[in-house]
Amino acid sequence: TRNRESEVFDLKFNYMFSIPENITIWDYKDNIVQIYDKESCTYGYTDKAGNILSDCIYSAKGIDWFLCGNAISEGKALLVVGDRFGFIDSKGKVVVPIKYTCAIPFNNGVCFVRDDNGRWERLSIK
Repeated sequence: TRNRESEVFDLKFNYMFSIPENITIWDYKDNIVQIYDKESCTYGYTDKAGNILSDCIYSAKGIDWFLCGNAISEGKALLVVGDRFGFIDSKGKVVVPIKYTCAIPFNNGVCFVRDDNGRWERLSIK
């Protein structure tokens, strides 16, 4: 069986990189590309050159409506592992630990996260 790939282009039709046929692009902002594996129903991230920031190991079941088009803001990408939320930066480094029960993406340098007791916390990452 031949490994089929699709080519990815930016809005100016410049070639960016190739992805396997089973991968879909959900979002692209701030040089972060959110990818979705249709076979495993998981998502991950690459940079704009196609270098993996996080493999497609994160489950999107139940919150895919939220992740599609909303997970990347201000150079940070939302991760969901099981029922825990956190964020990585454009280099793939975890900048908000994946330990919160909910998270609202960054806006004006601030995100909101909810702890195990249901309390919301305002986080600022520079």
